[in-house]
Amino acid sequence: MVRPRGPRNEAEQLRARAFFILDAFEEAEPSPNWERFRQVTTQATRLNDLRTINRELRGAMAGLDPSVLAHVRRQLLERFGEDPDYEKDKVAAGNARTRGRIRSEREYRAVQAYADSIAADVDAHEEFDALGGLLDEYTSRPAT
Repeated sequence: MVRPRGPRNEAEQLRARAFFILDAFEEAEPSPNWERFRQVTTQATRLNDLRTINRELRGAMAGLDPSVLAHVRRQLLERFGEDPDYEKDKVAAGNARTRGRIRSEREYRAVQAYADSIAADVDAHEEFDALGGLLDEYTSRPAT
């Protein structure tokens, strides 16, 4: 599927992805919090805000029942294709693992987001633990 480029279309895609995930949460774990999250998503106007919302929801999905999580991930892939922000976070995490350290606050956030998104994956525990070590090492460095 070819997606139109441009900030407006990207914002619409991010908002639709967030709403889809929120629908899954509302069905799996009803809570008034999801409606508040939906309102924030509706009101978000900046791409960065919508990316952050999606990043947070992606991490929160790790708390879903494994069968629900697998279903939601499949549906997201079918409906929206690969998540480019997830892919960027995954590359950043791989680079940090190869290097053996996290270089910046921005890379830290990307590694943290990726680690959050794989926390529930049984096959990714080794990777999750390794990333946790890198995150711990970064946060324990003295401030410069």
